[in-house]
Amino acid sequence: GAVLKTGNSVRDFRAESIVKLPTALTPPPRINLSLPLAVMELMRLGNHSLPSAAREDLRDFLMHCSEWIELAPNDQVEMFGAAHRADLLHRFRPIHAYLNTVAETENFFPDIESVARPRPIPYMDATAQALAQMTPAVLAKLRDETARVFIETLRGRAGFG
Repeated sequence: GAVLKTGNSVRDFRAESIVKLPTALTPPPRINLSLPLAVMELMRLGNHSLPSAAREDLRDFLMHCSEWIELAPNDQVEMFGAAHRADLLHRFRPIHAYLNTVAETENFFPDIESVARPRPIPYMDATAQALAQMTPAVLAKLRDETARVFIETLRGRAGFG
């Protein structure tokens, strides 16, 4: 969490390191870009249904669609569900105990219990909200016609709003 709050691991290293670094260093670009969670399901479905070129255009469109539509923030989108989150916490407890021992602390992850709390927006709701905003004007930014028709078809499908 702390690394993400500072922006990335390079900024975190600079902030936490005792190394004297030149002040005019150019920060590296972010290379681990990922799809917004609200549109992850659209890409998953596209990966199964579209030819390669259409998938690439769809991915590019979805990576940038927050410029044209409002997406649910990633930290609000629930991808696992309460039962899976509870299981995740249960399975991670021994690892957390080990980390506490190695780091000689009582709470390596002070907010470890938060892992079990589902986020407020189920991912399918976030996907439906995103799809509802993908009007013809927005979809015009999606170059590949096959990908565009694919998204238009999803917009009309039951279960997506």
